[in-house]
Amino acid sequence: MKRRELIILLGGLAIWSGAAPAQPPDRVRRIGILMGIADDFEGQTRIAVFRQALQGLGWIEGRNVQLIYRWSAGDAVQAQQFAKELLDLRSDVILVNSTPVASAVKDTVRRTPTVFVQVSDPVAAGVVQSLPRPAGSITGFTNFDPSIASKWLELLKRVAPNITRVAYLFNPNTAPLLFARAVENAAPSLSIKPFAAAVHDADEIERVIKQIARESDSALLVLPDLFTATNRESIIARKCSILIGRPRPMSIVSSRVKNQAICRSSSPPSLSSSSTSPPPKRSVSTFRRCCSRAPTR
Repeated sequence: MKRRELIILLGGLAIWSGAAPAQPPDRVRRIGILMGIADDFEGQTRIAVFRQALQGLGWIEGRNVQLIYRWSAGDAVQAQQFAKELLDLRSDVILVNSTPVASAVKDTVRRTPTVFVQVSDPVAAGVVQSLPRPAGSITGFTNFDPSIASKWLELLKRVAPNITRVAYLFNPNTAPLLFARAVENAAPSLSIKPFAAAVHDADEIERVIKQIARESDSALLVLPDLFTATNRESIIARKCSILIGRPRPMSIVSSRVKNQAICRSSSPPSLSSSSTSPPPKRSVSTFRRCCSRAPTR
C-alpha cells in the first residue's frame, strides 16, 4: 500500500487495511491498538473517537473489524511485549500512540503496516528516516511544534507576571528533548531563568514540587511526554495539595492543551498597623477552585 493512500484512509485516526473504499471484507480485519497512556477516562475517550471514525468509513467493530487493545501506561519495555502480542494475533495493521512507544516497537512490527500518532519528532526519535520518505512499514502523524514552548512561558507570565524562575518538569527517559531546548531558548526573552526538573517516579515529582514551592517568584511548567501524561492527575494533586496553606507567588501550567491546569497563589499584603485595606479573600477556597480537576477530552 502506498503511504499517501494509507494516510488518506487513516485520516482522523481512522485506519483501513485495504486500498479501496470500505466494504464488507471476506474476513474480519484485525486492528492492533497499542496505547502509550493508561486505560483511563482520557484513553477511553480517544478510543471512542477512533471507533466512531472507523464506523464512518464502514468499519464496524464486531462485524467486519476486530479491535485488539493493549495499554502500556508509559512502560516502553511492556510496549515491545505488547507489539509482539499484536503480531502474534495476526493484526492487519497496528496503531501506536506516543514517541516512546513508536520508538520501542518500530523494529518489532517489521512488515506489518503501522501508523503512529502524537509523536513529537519522528525523525529525531528514529521512528522514520524522513518526513516525506519515512521508509519501512511505519508512517503517521506529528502534531507538536517546539515553538509552542514560548507560548507556554508567555502564559505563565500572564498568570504570574512577577515570576523569574521556571522549572520545567519532565522524565528524561521519555521526554522529547526538543521541548526542553525550546524552553531554554525562549526563556531569556521573557526575563525568565529556566532550570530542568528531571523526575522518574512519584516520589521525585513530590520532592521537586516541594522544592519549587519554597522558592519565591517560581513556577512549574509540565512538559508533554508519556510519563507526565500518565501521571498528570498525580502531578496536579500533589502540586495543589502543597499550595493549599502556602500563600506564595507560584504557578503551574500543564502543556497539555486539552487538559490544562493552572494553580496560582499570591503573597498576602502586610498586616502592619499602617494598612487600612483588608486582605483579599482567597487562600484555601481559591486554591481548591483553581486546582480542581481539569476537563479532559
